[in-house]
Amino acid sequence: MKSSMKKLFVILAIVMSLVAVQTLWAKGGLDCTTVVEGNVSQIQNVYNAIVVDEITTVFGIPLPWLDIEVDDDVVINAHACPDTGKLMACYLTINGGEVIDLRPRGRK
Repeated sequence: MKSSMKKLFVILAIVMSLVAVQTLWAKGGLDCTTVVEGNVSQIQNVYNAIVVDEITTVFGIPLPWLDIEVDDDVVINAHACPDTGKLMACYLTINGGEVIDLRPRGRK
């Protein structure tokens, strides 16, 4: 009886952890609270990234689909990638225009 209870608790713990991970994944699990704003000082097409004010590099920007140039004013909400620590863009505003959702589930 004791071993069957242990197995039941192990199985329950596994199921609960999978549900928790799936829930975070479905909600995006991203903390897009890092705000980077300033002027674009460099565009790195190879990395799909831009450098803002010659200091901060933000990755995950689909450059082929955006009309973005050096000296454009940008506001970016980003999150740090858990694997690499690089800033990954979630939202982008160029020259005070509309907010562009760059998250994979936000793209249309």
